[in-house]
Amino acid sequence: MFWKRKKIVPEKYEPAAAVLTREMTLMFQTLKHVVRSDLVVLPHVPMQRLLRPFGQLNQKERTSLHAALAGHEADFVLCSGKGLRPEAVIMLEDHGHEVEPIFEHVGIRFFRIPMKGAANSDYLHTVLEAYVAKNEDTAKNLSDTQTILPRKYCPKCQTEMVVKRARGGPWEGSLFWVCRRYPRCKTSELHKV
Repeated sequence: MFWKRKKIVPEKYEPAAAVLTREMTLMFQTLKHVVRSDLVVLPHVPMQRLLRPFGQLNQKERTSLHAALAGHEADFVLCSGKGLRPEAVIMLEDHGHEVEPIFEHVGIRFFRIPMKGAANSDYLHTVLEAYVAKNEDTAKNLSDTQTILPRKYCPKCQTEMVVKRARGGPWEGSLFWVCRRYPRCKTSELHKV
């Protein structure tokens, strides 16, 4: 049977609100502040871009091994700035078990990070020790430099907002803009650096 390609109608599309979920955006921003400046953080990288079949294989074996990776992706990949060679793979929560031994075999570090620690800069400093920034501003000390942060005003009540660090919950360690009128005004936004 011949499948007919559907016609794309431009008027039926609009830009997505965000490429990453809120949780993934928060971790992405935290990772960018925690890792060394010579590393590039890439989100949602297909496994087929990270691994390839190797050795004396016929085409059928190669295709089968390649297809086994289809649909799997790394949540984040830390790559060298030159050539974007993968140095470490970060998976959140409870998936990726089937590919973990492959990364160990090919020499790419594999980290499994629980979602609750994903945006905690202290936790990421500990887990990703070899990839952590040295003598550079990180999300941890960013709150100490509030005097140089731009001013931001609450979209609801127009009061000036301040930067605060979440002390608990899934956002622990993350920076947020919070309305000065809190708790009367509960407006808060993720701090985007």
